[in-house]
Amino acid sequence: MVVINCVRVPVAFIALLTLFVVTSGAFGADHNLGNETFNTVQSEPARTGPDDPNLLAPVLPGDSKFWVPPEDRTACLESSWNTELTIERRVEGWERRNPALQFIQDNSDNLGSAINNKDFRIGEYVKDVVNAASSRAYTEMDWGFSGGGSPGFMSSLILISMSYTVSLFDQNNVWTQSQRNSVVKWGNILERNLEDRRSYSSMDSYAGFAASRMAWGAVTQQPSIFQYGLKDFHRVAGHIKDNGLIETNLRDNNESVQFLVLAAEVATQNGIPAYDFKYGGKTIVDAVMSHTKHSHINPRRKWTESEGSTPMSYVRRSGFVTHIAWAPVFISRFPDHPASQGLRELVARARGVAISGTSMGGNTECLWGPRG
Repeated sequence: MVVINCVRVPVAFIALLTLFVVTSGAFGADHNLGNETFNTVQSEPARTGPDDPNLLAPVLPGDSKFWVPPEDRTACLESSWNTELTIERRVEGWERRNPALQFIQDNSDNLGSAINNKDFRIGEYVKDVVNAASSRAYTEMDWGFSGGGSPGFMSSLILISMSYTVSLFDQNNVWTQSQRNSVVKWGNILERNLEDRRSYSSMDSYAGFAASRMAWGAVTQQPSIFQYGLKDFHRVAGHIKDNGLIETNLRDNNESVQFLVLAAEVATQNGIPAYDFKYGGKTIVDAVMSHTKHSHINPRRKWTESEGSTPMSYVRRSGFVTHIAWAPVFISRFPDHPASQGLRELVARARGVAISGTSMGGNTECLWGPRG
């Protein structure tokens, strides 16, 4: 028996109550399911699509793509050696020792070396990626409590990472059709895993699902996956308020905006002007402009604004999701836009050295070019 406020309660009942809280999301679902408030999307936005209904489901071209390396690659590594990828079968949510984090970092290092050093051993890189696919790496969802977190959200970040890799291998014609098929089959398992406990997902998770599915669908020429991602893109963008913010909490807003920018970039690469889509008269560019503007107001308080977790500044040059390493993605598309200047100023004030975000695939200054 357990005594709670002088009431004797059976231990079995406590166990059942705990299970209910964890599995049903009672008392507020939890993005990290262990130590951070989930911030679940409790209601649909006022708009579930762009103002122009003709843009709801634009057609993806048959030769769709995701990413092309920038001309300026000075921020990339120059190693000729392939970094062996960290491979595990299970995938967990965020935790500092999570092997998936190292996998994404290793892959980023290889991408940088591959595009910046003609002597890079890309053949070994191909074998490593195919081995990960054959091993069905990170396909077993683990909702345990070692550090909490959503393995579905982590899966979306792995999928973004692999979208860069498929782009690289396709552009350089360095693998066989059989090898490509193996990796695409594996990536499709990761994509399907995004559905696990989807109903408990937070706003930034939906944004991450959008970006990863649009990237993966585009680079592997799978329109149905791209369209599913676009649906979530509309869902999150539909929350843009009159002031340009998606979420009042700027740290949460930062996490959603970064994925919308990456998703809009994928669409734009394929002739779909997602940056110009309007939701209640507001665009993704307006959302970026508003975010930079609000981030410069009373920065000491705003930079560390958080809900249900330890306050942490999102004005950091590197990190898991709490960072502004997404700036080079936007700046590469709009180098002269006032919002880009605002982002440059934030980066200049930010903590850290390298511009690298796990959620964006790694070293973004390498992948998208210096911020200028």
